[in-house]
Amino acid sequence: MAGPVIVAICGIAMGLGVFPVALAALALVLHEAFAVSLAAAFGTAVLVGLCIAGLLCVLSWRRLRKETTVFQRSQAEFVRNVRWVKEVLQNEGPIKMRSNQSLGD
Repeated sequence: MAGPVIVAICGIAMGLGVFPVALAALALVLHEAFAVSLAAAFGTAVLVGLCIAGLLCVLSWRRLRKETTVFQRSQAEFVRNVRWVKEVLQNEGPIKMRSNQSLGD
């Protein structure tokens, strides 16, 4: 199990490491091919990088919102627990226990 996870982490790390180099290469290609200043070429590369990052964020956000349906039961239980805690805290008297419960349970 650890082997594939380590390989996946290494692949992700290498992919992330290549991204800045690819943007710098894009900037240099823009500078050479279109005779624009280095500042304009690198600025364009930054905009391309921001667009790619924004697109990835939007896609992952949409996917995460769809996946939250898996946790609906847990969320409903959490809401019930919060309501119970609020009710207990608002109760002026001691906590009432059912007859079949004891303090040791």
